[in-house]
Amino acid sequence: MRKIIILLCITSISHVIFAQSEKLKAMEEECVFVHNTAKQMWLYIHNSNYYNDDDYSILSYYSDMIDLLFGQFDKMLNEILIKDKDMTYPFTDLKNSGIYGTEIVWSADSLLRVFSWMLPGGTAHFYGNAIQYKDANSAVRSFSFGNEYNKLEYVAGAYEYDTVYTLEDNNKTIYILYGQTMGSTRIVCHQLIAFSIQDELVPENIFEDKNGNITNEISICYEIGCSNISSYPFPRLTVDEKMKTIQIPEIDEEGCCTGKFIEYEFEGKKFKRK
Repeated sequence: MRKIIILLCITSISHVIFAQSEKLKAMEEECVFVHNTAKQMWLYIHNSNYYNDDDYSILSYYSDMIDLLFGQFDKMLNEILIKDKDMTYPFTDLKNSGIYGTEIVWSADSLLRVFSWMLPGGTAHFYGNAIQYKDANSAVRSFSFGNEYNKLEYVAGAYEYDTVYTLEDNNKTIYILYGQTMGSTRIVCHQLIAFSIQDELVPENIFEDKNGNITNEISICYEIGCSNISSYPFPRLTVDEKMKTIQIPEIDEEGCCTGKFIEYEFEGKKFKRK
């Protein structure tokens, strides 16, 4: 009898997991459809005769529709992230949707993952971003940069995040997201932005800028043509989690990368230049 009860419990749990997975898959398909519709509309108007027309009314009309579609995609994605209660859904189709796909990166402890997708634009690249995370009570929550979900006040959202560093400080885990983007065809930009997880995502002010201000974000931009760099990949901001140091490319007064790095060391509450 005991074996039968255990078997029934396992069967029931498996059925629930399968049902949830199927529901998430259906929601992902709808989300991907909206994402790809926005992409196709953007490609159409970008390659049409209206793009260089002196009458911007039609272009403006389509641009408004595209913005609405990308906004709807963002909202739908956040709904899926909340319903993915175990943070295990792989989002296989989402990775290949939109303009250049969706970048998904995990933290080492699997308590946070970041989604980045390109938005319509020109030589300057902009990205939409969402973060899925487990709060202090292990409940799954989501957060998006730059929309109605955003309760925090800071500048973010223009970057594609491909790395999540973790920093342990007094039994608190600080997550440092690294992002990069193109300011133009000649300018590259890099960013580090820090959070911790409590009842919600909380900014961690651990970076000291050149003016002595303490913020949760640090960013640099430099021109490629005049920089002392040989080839791609371009020098970027890097974090040594074990040594608790940051390497920041040195930028001269002309906005060019010298090829050298400035090192910052974590001293209890913030990173300071060594």
